[in-house]
Amino acid sequence: MRRSRLVGGIPVPSEASEVEPMSSPCRASSGWFLVGAIATLFLVACEPVDPPPLRVLAASSLQPLVTSDPVEADTQISVGASSVLAMQLIAGARADVVLLADPRWMDELQAEGVIVSEARVEVARNRLVLAVPLNGAAVMGDDAPAGRVAIAEPRNVPLGRYTMEALQSLGWWTSLEDRFVLASDAKAVLALVESGEVDAGIVYASDASRSQRVEVVRTFDAALHRPIRCEAAWISDREESRRFIERLQGPAGRAMVEAVGFELPLKSDGGSGHE
Repeated sequence: MRRSRLVGGIPVPSEASEVEPMSSPCRASSGWFLVGAIATLFLVACEPVDPPPLRVLAASSLQPLVTSDPVEADTQISVGASSVLAMQLIAGARADVVLLADPRWMDELQAEGVIVSEARVEVARNRLVLAVPLNGAAVMGDDAPAGRVAIAEPRNVPLGRYTMEALQSLGWWTSLEDRFVLASDAKAVLALVESGEVDAGIVYASDASRSQRVEVVRTFDAALHRPIRCEAAWISDREESRRFIERLQGPAGRAMVEAVGFELPLKSDGGSGHE
């Protein structure tokens, strides 16, 4: 409110008079913008965040066990040789669940503190078979197969280790050694046989049973090599990790194990099968 004083009878605005402040449109709009920004941030913070995908590492021969059964959580699957996957985990790779085709590599993971003993469980067993290309002209000798024979690399790949044990037990290793075609993992051995690049190959029974391009001509006696135990283990503390393995052990999971060509673990092993 303005105040005035009389000068010569004429009202004159006082120098000390107060001027009513006027609201600034810019200042008002800035205030509302700040309030809106804070409200937006609050709403975003309150929105539920989707959990990250379940990270599963699986030996190439065990891929059907993690892709044939529907899972609850969003799942990210990586496959490879058991040895490669184990070394990646030891080197610090992150995962929630791991499935390997050889308990020895699970032993390595346990020794390095990647997994704990109670996290391990045997989910399936497998067999070794000698496969030839479908409609191929492979000539079988009296004992060992003739021609070039594909096997997995025997130093680190589980299939290669089992193969070497079986062939040594039969006395075939020395006679076949110069005719081996080495492959990096189980899938690669099967691919060589399917393509006809070799005359025969030693593969897992589960892989051969799902292929339309190979024929099984021999199933190796399980006593010729260590039992082919396929183990799974949870690594993270996520509830989804444990549920993933529990499904493999449940009725539906066990039916799926047999449906994709594997054998069920022996009941006497109690489901673990550590060697």
